[in-house]
Formats: sequence, C-alpha cells, structure tokens
Amino acid sequence: ITVAANFISTVTGALPVSWTTNSVGGNMAGAGATYTNGTFTVTGTGTNISGNNDNFWYVSQPFTNAATLVARVVSQTGTNSKALAGVMMRESLAPGSRSVFIGLTSFSQAQWVHRTSTNGNSSTTATTSGKPAPYWMLLTRSTNEFSG
Repeated sequence: ITVAANFISTVTGALPVSWTTNSVGGNMAGAGATYTNGTFTVTGTGTNISGNNDNFWYVSQPFTNAATLVARVVSQTGTNSKALAGVMMRESLAPGSRSVFIGLTSFSQAQWVHRTSTNGNSSTTATTSGKPAPYWMLLTRSTNEFSG
C-alpha cells in the first residue's frame, strides 16, 4: 500500500525533526516513508488495524496530553480490500495497545476504529460510504476523550 497524506510542516526532504517511521507488529520489507513539499508518502504492508493485534506501517510523532491531528489522505494505490489510511493515537507501539483511528478504506469508506483495553478487540463504530481520497481527517484528544 502506498498512501500520500498532507500534514502541515516546513521541512523538506527527510522526515521532519521528531517524526519517525516504523512498523507495529513486525518487520515489513520494502516499507518506508518520505516527506516532500508538505506531503508524507508512506509505503508499507501489514495485515490489519483490528482484532487484538495490529500490524501496519506508520509515520509518527510523540505527544502527551491534549493533541489534534489533521491530515489529508491524498491517495491510496496498490491496496487490498482491508487497507486503511488515516490518523491514529495509541497508548504505545505494542501491537495490542489501546488506540483510536479514523481513516479511509480502499473502497471509499471512512471508518472510526478503537480499542479500549490493552490486548482487547478493536471495534469499528462508524462507517460512512462515498468518501474517496482525497479526504481530510481530524482526530482530537482532550484528556481521555477522543473525537474525530
């Protein structure tokens, strides 16, 4: 899967300072991320953001307390029916950590996926059809409340 997403930043070339790229749940050959002219391009594989054991490639920046992530998924190419692209906040980088995700499926659905207990099952609580890329997303954390 290759995903291009716009974030607001002023650095060009390598990933901006404090941003990292890696995998959750295992090694993924050929995966990586670049940053050019305000756009992260993430190329990765993985099997899921669901169940109790996530497996995906990401670009991230650490934060504590309140935060708002705004991203625009520009495109998804080479995807399968379970592919997702979007923004996520996680308890940790462990495969079963508590998390919340808002993003797009490869078949133009917006989804809200969350896991409320460590190593618990993920739940998809909202699916909206007819949302092809490009599409803007917003995910906000205020204390322990999340909205998107």
